[in-house]
This record gives sequence, C-alpha cells and structure tokens, in this order.
Amino acid sequence: MSPEIVNTYEQISQLPAKVLPLFAKHNIDIDPDSDLQKMLDRCALAGQGVYSSADKLEVCRAQRVLLAIVACSDEPEIKEPLNRIASSNLDFCSTEHSLGQDAVFELEFLQYVRHRGLTARLGEPDIIVSAPFGDYFVACKCINSLANFKGQLRSGTSQVKKLGHGCVAFNLERQSKLIQPLKVEQAKEVKAILDAELSEFYAHNTERFNRLLVDGSLDGVVLQISCFADIAESGLDLNVCTHTVFYSRQNLQGGEAHDRFDGFRQSMRGQMG
Repeated sequence: MSPEIVNTYEQISQLPAKVLPLFAKHNIDIDPDSDLQKMLDRCALAGQGVYSSADKLEVCRAQRVLLAIVACSDEPEIKEPLNRIASSNLDFCSTEHSLGQDAVFELEFLQYVRHRGLTARLGEPDIIVSAPFGDYFVACKCINSLANFKGQLRSGTSQVKKLGHGCVAFNLERQSKLIQPLKVEQAKEVKAILDAELSEFYAHNTERFNRLLVDGSLDGVVLQISCFADIAESGLDLNVCTHTVFYSRQNLQGGEAHDRFDGFRQSMRGQMG
C-alpha cells in the first residue's frame, strides 16, 4: 500500500490554477459558496502551512477531488461530471446522496484504472475499459448508507446489462464508521482494517451478489474503500489508502463471464495509496 501519488503542500497549492481553467473552458460557473470553491480555497492556501490534524484532513479531502479532476481533464466527456461536482454537496461526512460525490468517484476510479496501465475512458454507464474482447463496462456507485445500497446495485446492474459485459464498482467509504485519520505504525495495519470493513460488507450481501452472477447480469462486483491515515513509517503527514475487493464465483457463473472479470481483476492488482 505504498503511495502512488505524493504531493507537497506547495504542489497542492498549485492545483486550483490547473482546475479553474478547465471549468472556464466548459463554461461552468462555480458558486462562491459551493463546496468546490471551499476546496479550491483550502488547496490554494496549503502552501502557507497546515498545522492541525483537522486542517490536514480537510486539505487532503480537497486535494483528492482536485487531483481526480486534473487527472481526467483530457476526457472528452468531462463536462457532465464537472457540472455535477460544481453544483453538488461534496461533504465526505454527509449521509445524503450526492451526484457530485458520484462524479468524484467516477473520476477517481478512472484514475485508479489508468494507474494500472489499462486504457479506459468516461462513457456510459460511467467508465469503459478497452479489453482484448472489446469494451468492458463499469458502473460506479457511491454508497452513502446501507439503506440505498440495493437500489444502487439494481441501477448499476441494469446499466451494465443494457450495454454488454461488465461489473459494478461501489465506493463504500461514506457509509464507513472509521474515525479518520487512522493512526497506525505500518501501512499493512490500514490494509487489514479496510479489508475487514469490505469483508463484513460482502458477507452480508453474498446471496444478493450470487444471484446476479448466476443469471449472468454481472461478471462481478468491485468493492472499494479509501481512508486517510497517519502512518508513522511513511514519513508523510497523511496518506490516502485505498483497498479493493473483486467479488466473483467461478462455480456459480458462466466460464466466459468469470474469465472476463478475472482478466480485469488481474490487471487491476495492486493498491493505490
């Protein structure tokens, strides 16, 4: 779980200068009272020094959003997610569904896929991965509470099934009860904590996932969770640690479906920090 992206506070302070021209290019206004504007302001001031743990956490949260935007700035389909990000609630702690948070996860997951050397782009349902057999479709869903999970699973499955072969990727961090930042000595401790969170989640949803695999509606399910951690061995102020579980069952689904998802899983091995 070594960091793939490491930025100094000075580099973070330069992110707004990269993001603002992109919104201007697409004629998207940013409300001065919006969450996005607050994040731009936090990052712009980061170079002046951040001292409290709470301040560091807010800057890291803002950095994640701006980095995802910058990483996907060359996407032809970027305008629609930018609109959602500019006009929605981006509070990581909110339990209300947010189209802006959904858009951030789509951009982060696209960034995550590309870091693993895969060719991918924004498109219906959310991300299209270029695979040897053709397009592989990924629907991205943020789960802000367990109450809306079944609806999101149903929606994502319908989107993928309509287009062809693929999976649904869920971001579970907003329904997590972890107190952040996690304070640990080693990165492997964070991985163990996040793995336990994901394992508990899919243990409660195994039958629901299996039904979709059996009837061929999905090739598999991706469960992902990120958190902020103060890792003593890293030497960094805060780390963004991401853990991912790929759920499929060879004994339940068709051979071609399992092979497609297994190929995707193998390509995505590794952890994003």
